[in-house]
Amino acid sequence: PWVIAKWAQTIDGRVATRTGESKWISNEWSRARVQRLRGRVDAILTGIGTVVTDDPMLNARTMGPSRRVAARVVADTDLDIPLDCRLVKTAREYPTLVACDAHLLASDIVKTKREALLAAGVEFVPVNTNGHGHGLRLPELMAALMQRCCWTVMVESGPGLLGSLLELDLLDEAVVYVAPLVLADDNAKPPAGGRVVQGLAGGTRMDLCRVKRIGGDVELVYRRRT
Repeated sequence: PWVIAKWAQTIDGRVATRTGESKWISNEWSRARVQRLRGRVDAILTGIGTVVTDDPMLNARTMGPSRRVAARVVADTDLDIPLDCRLVKTAREYPTLVACDAHLLASDIVKTKREALLAAGVEFVPVNTNGHGHGLRLPELMAALMQRCCWTVMVESGPGLLGSLLELDLLDEAVVYVAPLVLADDNAKPPAGGRVVQGLAGGTRMDLCRVKRIGGDVELVYRRRT
């Protein structure tokens, strides 16, 4: 699928403080544009860390005849998703998929939780892992989403999942909102992480396609180099 990452950051490239505070870095007009973008994609992907920390809804809070209802997808290797999180509680209102270790999902270890999630309306996407606790095979997850007719996937996640997508060259587009704020804190959180890059050649270069001023914010749209 076409994979779009979205994040809001400060001028110095931080998406949250060292304590995890991120509401709200961008302004209300930028956030409204994000809602419209959510209504144009087939799936919204996040990681279990974001679910536990932020308890997001990940639905498009805009109305209109062209609005799509995106499937909400959680990359959750060990099936740690809380039963009382908002994604699970609203799984019968909005399609909610949990991608987890295929072998774990088939085992009796998680039988009780598996049945509780199914009863709540959650669907499962079994995916093989990279082994040694290094998470799901993301190309396999993307292929599984395509089989469910998810042709556009929007990523709203923490730095770990986004860093893995960059490492595997799975990112096609980035929509970045830069707010007029500087934290200057080495321990504030970046949008992506987990990679080891020795030189600039090891980075992921993208082409800037659009710049738009949104109040005091700036919306930047990048796409993969062809």
